[in-house]
Amino acid sequence: HALKAVLKKRGLTTGVGDLALSPDGRKIAFVMHGDVFAASAKDGGDAARVTTTHASEGQVAWAGDSRRVVYSSDRDGAWHLYLYDFGSQQERRLTNTVGNDVTPVWSPDNKAIIFARDGKELRSLDVATSVEKVLTTGVFNYPPLLSEAPYGYSPDGKWIAYLGTDRRGFVNAALIPSGGGESHPVSFTANTNAGFVRWSPDGKYLI
Repeated sequence: HALKAVLKKRGLTTGVGDLALSPDGRKIAFVMHGDVFAASAKDGGDAARVTTTHASEGQVAWAGDSRRVVYSSDRDGAWHLYLYDFGSQQERRLTNTVGNDVTPVWSPDNKAIIFARDGKELRSLDVATSVEKVLTTGVFNYPPLLSEAPYGYSPDGKWIAYLGTDRRGFVNAALIPSGGGESHPVSFTANTNAGFVRWSPDGKYLI
């Protein structure tokens, strides 16, 4: 209902995507005609425009503190990650390479973000320093603007589950320590397509 109120004020009925509710339940972030907006989740109200570019933005993900969002943008050709802080009302570019950086996911402690680079690497990024680390390499054939990530942190932040494609073209789930290390396969099916991995709230099982 809040989003409908926002659209009504702007005289719009289409062009909205990547809707994300903040962890505190008070705000919504969404993409409308290629830009990121945020509004109250209670009554919509006036939407604050987060980005104003001629490029496409998407894949909005809230930090656990509900004060920051990270998103992908192709404003210079390749897709890169940007962070917006609602407290300072400042945007900060997080990645800057010739490759495509997509599908960001926050760590439970909000100190790191994992993302896919060029469909070949799963990387982590320290939010405070922007220092990156390659967690694992492989074939990650994720669409450029996949809204829901095919990987995610365990509730305690110690493990990352992800979907990867092996040499035979089969897609299966695996685990890797969040700080990097040896990958551990956890599914062994001869399938070429898979959905999203999800942890149980207590971290005892993976769906």
